[in-house]
Amino acid sequence: MNNKGWGLAEMLILCSILVVSLLLASFYIRSLGRSIKGQNEHNNTTVNVEHSNKEENNTNSNNNEVYTRIENKIELLSQRYIYNMYNNQIDETTIIVDMQHLLEQDNEKELDDMVDNYSCKGYSKVYKVETIIYYDSYIDCDEYTTTGFESFYVE
Repeated sequence: MNNKGWGLAEMLILCSILVVSLLLASFYIRSLGRSIKGQNEHNNTTVNVEHSNKEENNTNSNNNEVYTRIENKIELLSQRYIYNMYNNQIDETTIIVDMQHLLEQDNEKELDDMVDNYSCKGYSKVYKVETIIYYDSYIDCDEYTTTGFESFYVE
């Protein structure tokens, strides 16, 4: 400062310090709000389930409904499995649940018959992003393969 009072340089420095302080404060307040919201959702055991959109590669459109039913059954059994084994409390890592493991755990006769009839193998990929649990089911049958199917998960 000089005898004339505040100059332009001092005013710009003060404004930039205030802007940075406000940005930091809003970031921390937003982070705190998210963590409180996450704890409340955790305490209420509310689980959001999302289904990823997948494209299917198939050569026989008449069986498309059967393959979709198989994928949906695997997804449903995976949801039961995650609930029973983890109480829907998974961290943000990916869990792969093999279809044969699901069949052994749940003794699902309808799915077992469909898998045998169409020579299918598959798995479900379960992962969590923030508070939402995603279930993606993948199958590989004689005439149908879900896009994104990775064979090393079922070997």
